[in-house]
Amino acid sequence: GFIGTEVAVPDVFALRFGMAVLIGLLYSEQCILSIMDRLRRAHAPLSLAYGLYCDPHFQVLGPTQSAPAWPSPGEDFSKLRATAQYRTR
Repeated sequence: GFIGTEVAVPDVFALRFGMAVLIGLLYSEQCILSIMDRLRRAHAPLSLAYGLYCDPHFQVLGPTQSAPAWPSPGEDFSKLRATAQYRTR
């Protein structure tokens, strides 16, 4: 997926908005749509320049879940993708 702007935004705002998205995604266990909605409302009107181009129900599972095993040398990396710990509806 992709989160991006339709127009140029100030660098400091982009940095802070991007960090807020990542922190929300990694620590809140909310779906990306809820995180973006909350941030858009809190930082309007500049935040309305951001578009969400991914599954809106994407979310990262909490740290209580085990991490996927990293493939050994010579193993196919597609196994890592198949065991990745994320959830969509």
